[in-house]
Amino acid sequence: MVQVVPGGQIADGTLVVHRDAVLGEGATARVYKGSLRRGGAVGDVAVKVALSACADGHDSQLDEKRRSQIAQDILHEAEIGARLPAHASLPAFVGWCASEAGPPLVAWELVLGDDLEALFRASRLKAGAAAW
Repeated sequence: MVQVVPGGQIADGTLVVHRDAVLGEGATARVYKGSLRRGGAVGDVAVKVALSACADGHDSQLDEKRRSQIAQDILHEAEIGARLPAHASLPAFVGWCASEAGPPLVAWELVLGDDLEALFRASRLKAGAAAW
């Protein structure tokens, strides 16, 4: 299933969230692979969406106060991301969307590779330390 989100604060682009391409999940949000179309160019992005907005029953498990807090947290991440300077060690902030029609979401440069836990375990094993 693909959800199309109007450009919002994603600078005159169209963001397509690929709901069948989950990249990761935390306590409050899920990250999907997405595509951002700006003009004639299309690029891959990582899109963070509140779990309360995911179509697999998480919404029914959260009260309104918790849903509101999660939405505020995602918008706060967008606010911080927008102020971050470009740096080689950080994924680039792409933008955010928020509307009454859908949940707030934040888009970041898609960085392919292992997650941090896998990298940490590999470095510990290489160094001869026991995996945690």
